[in-house]
Order: sequence, then C-alpha cells, then structure tokens
Amino acid sequence: MEIRSTPQWYLRTSDLAAAATDAVTGGATRIDPPDALRDYLRWAADLDDWCISRQLWWGHRIPIWYGPGGQTCAFPSDEQIPDSWTQDEDTLDTWFSSALWPLSTLGWPDDTADLRRFYPNSLLVTGNDLIFFWALRMTLLCTYLTGQPPFRRMLFHGMIRDAHGRKMSKSLGNTVDPLPLIAEHGPDALRLALARRSRPGADIPFGDDDLTGARAFLTKLRSITALAGRFGCTWRRTRPAPSHLLDRWLLTRLDAALAPARTGYDAGDLATAGDALTRFAEDDLSGLHLEARKDELYAGDASARAALSYTLTTLLTALHPMLPFTTEELAETLGWSGNLDHEPCPEPGALDPEAAAAGEQLRALRDATRSHRVRQGFSTAPLPARGHGIPLWTELCRIAGLTDTARLTDTAPGPDPASELSVLGGTLTLPARAELDATQRRLLLRRLEHAQTQVDRLSARLADPGFRERAPAASQERARADLDANTREQRRLQAMLELTAG
Repeated sequence: MEIRSTPQWYLRTSDLAAAATDAVTGGATRIDPPDALRDYLRWAADLDDWCISRQLWWGHRIPIWYGPGGQTCAFPSDEQIPDSWTQDEDTLDTWFSSALWPLSTLGWPDDTADLRRFYPNSLLVTGNDLIFFWALRMTLLCTYLTGQPPFRRMLFHGMIRDAHGRKMSKSLGNTVDPLPLIAEHGPDALRLALARRSRPGADIPFGDDDLTGARAFLTKLRSITALAGRFGCTWRRTRPAPSHLLDRWLLTRLDAALAPARTGYDAGDLATAGDALTRFAEDDLSGLHLEARKDELYAGDASARAALSYTLTTLLTALHPMLPFTTEELAETLGWSGNLDHEPCPEPGALDPEAAAAGEQLRALRDATRSHRVRQGFSTAPLPARGHGIPLWTELCRIAGLTDTARLTDTAPGPDPASELSVLGGTLTLPARAELDATQRRLLLRRLEHAQTQVDRLSARLADPGFRERAPAASQERARADLDANTREQRRLQAMLELTAG
C-alpha cells in the first residue's frame, strides 16, 4: 500500500468556534446536562481546521469550479457556469451537510415564512456521542451564516446499552430490535422502560426486567382506571375541596409527586419524573387510598369520588409524555375527548399539614401492624386492638385487618396480653401472642428443628481442629456468620412457641 497526498479543502474554524462558544456562554443556547456543556466547550476550545472534502461517490459536490487556465472559483448558485469549467469531484463531509440541517429544511438562504417562524429552533434532543460531530458544527455554521445559534436549548442523552452495560453491537450479538418488543409489549411499555432508566447524559442499561416492570405498571394503571370507572369517577380538571381527611391526604401526595415530575421533565431527567409518578400511583393511590376508601367509593361518597376523579385526571395528564397511547385511551374511558398534548399539568395546591400527618401515620401503623403479625406468628384473621390518637382509625382497621370490635374506649379492657405500638403520635395496642392451630404449630416446630440441626452441624464444624487449620479464613468467617443467624432463629422460634403454649 502506498500513501499518496492529495489536495483537500479545509474550513478555518477559529472565528467560527469563538462564535459557537459565545452562543453558549452568553446564554443564547442552554446545554444540558452539565457534563455535556463541559464537553461542548472543550471541543470548541480545541477545534482544529476542518477538512470538509471527501472522496465519495455520493454526497453534495464541493462547490468549487476549475477553469481551463487553472483558475479556481466558487460561483453563486444563481450564476451560469462558463463553458469549459469543471466542478471539483470531491463531496462535502457528511457532517458539513448535516450542520446546515436547521437552515436547509426551512428554505434558507431565501427569507421564507418557515425560516422566520422556526429559526432558531427551541430544542435539540440527541445523543451525547454527537456533541462534536453534529451539535457543535451546526452551531458553528448556522451562527456564522445567520448571526443566531440554531437552538435555544440542546439536551443530550446517553446511549442505550445491554443489561450488562455493554455497547450494543453486531459482533457481540446483543443488539435489540425494538419492533418485536413493541409487538409483544406495546409501544408505551417500551417507552416507560427506557424513560425510567433515562437520567441526563447517563447511558441506559436495558434488559427484559425493565420491560416486565413497565408492563406491570401499565396493567396496574389500567386496573386503577377501570375501578375508578365503576366508582362513577369522570374526567375532572377542577381541584376539589374534599371533606374527608384521607381524601385531602391523597391530594397532598399527588402534589408531592408532581413537584419532582415537573423538575424531571424540565431537566430531561425522565427517570426522576417516572419514578415519582409511578411510586405515587402504586404506593399512595392504589396501595393505600383505594384500599382504605373503597367501601365509601362503592357507596358513592362525594368527597372520595371527587378526589379520585381529580387525582386520576392529573396523573394521566402528567404521565402522558411517557405513555401517550395508554393515557389517551384511559382518559377517554373517563369521558375526556381532545388531545392530551394540549392539556396543561395542574399546579400544586396549598399545603395541608394535618392531612399529610394523618395519612403518613396511617401508612406507618399499617406497616407496623403487618410486621407485628409476622413477628408474633399471627394468621391473617382479624385482630382485636385499641387505638388512641389515630384520626383515621376506621381506615386503619380496614387495611390492617383489625376487627370492628377494635373500637374500644381508653377505659375498656383491651387485649391481654398486649403489645403497644407508638407511631407518629398515635398508639395502637395489639395482642402480643397468637393462638396457633395444629398446622401452624407443626410448621413452627419443623422450622425450629431445621434451625437446631444447622446449629449442631455448624458448631461441630467450627469445633473441628482440622477445619480451623485447613479451611480458608473466608470459609471460617462464613460458617461463624451462619451459626449466629441460625442461633438467633432458633431462639426466636422457641420464644414464639413458648408465648403460644397456653
């Protein structure tokens, strides 16, 4: 192979780079995230002259003509080319042509209506691997030619990688064809799976678990909407003033989810927005409010229905950028018609500390009751209990599996023996030991026997001089940790059986 030097066309970039830097540092163009801004400024500062000629069959020809006497000229596009002049055979660098995209698509250099209306563009969204090749070069050429940078904001995202963080490539065989995924799971499931992983500038590891989780959430959202329809809920844009404490709490939790969602959308941090909205739907709306207020909703309670209608309307509107097809489909079942793209996301309401405290106390007491059941070996049967300082007592009884007889006064005899749970200003008194049936007792005895066997086996191993001399230190440490864990389990099961012996 012989290396041969040939004439090439270059673009002097020093003046252009200064203008591209000023567009960003002067505030005409905003770049997100900060890492992308640093890369952009670094590339602009170190930019060499740009070789714009390529020896390719396809592309825009270099606009240079050569005369019969060796003259060189760049003729205006509307000027007749003299006879015997020939055009340079090289083509422009692809990125040179692409750098003119914001102008060429709008009819430039003519003063068109589209150019006046859409230039500069409001937003460019592209991968962080194109900061140098495309974004910087668009800014170079367009700012030089028009005096204005092509975009008011440029937002750069990371690359989608496989579940192990490797770059997708044909040689590794780890590429993903989105079309079969869309056919199997739907487009919104794929969008949500990617959005929940999408943080500004960071690469996105993508695997089957992401799709499974996204599809499960869509199923949950459809179930919530279908249930709301059976409750008589409709599309509601006006914020209600519910009378019930838990309905007021639901609106405070909705506001708390909207705040990070708005911030995330504005910053291009879809993971933050998606996490806030999906957690609210699963934990607050479905996991607590609907469970606690379902009887009143079935009965047509006005406060609960208004709160749920407004909450679901707002939630579907906020989720629409990530789930456009699903949210419009579900909104139509609530009586909405139109285009959700044009629906503004409601503003958060005033703070409601009383409702916020009561709702969080309800959640904490529910969780504490569930832990108490497991720890003390109770079955799922209702438990008698006494409550003090619990505003949402009826709702707690419903979601925590307490009986109606739990409405005991402070002077009435409570469960005996009892265990007292104090959470966020409220006190809940529960039975401290379970009455085990024969099946439950046999299960505990089998678990106790297994723990005792493990304790004996591990104790014998650690007491063996050969094991202590020959076994690696890590193996000995692991054996001691297993012995401690089984000893604790043995004591816990023995205590539970002793508590329930009577």
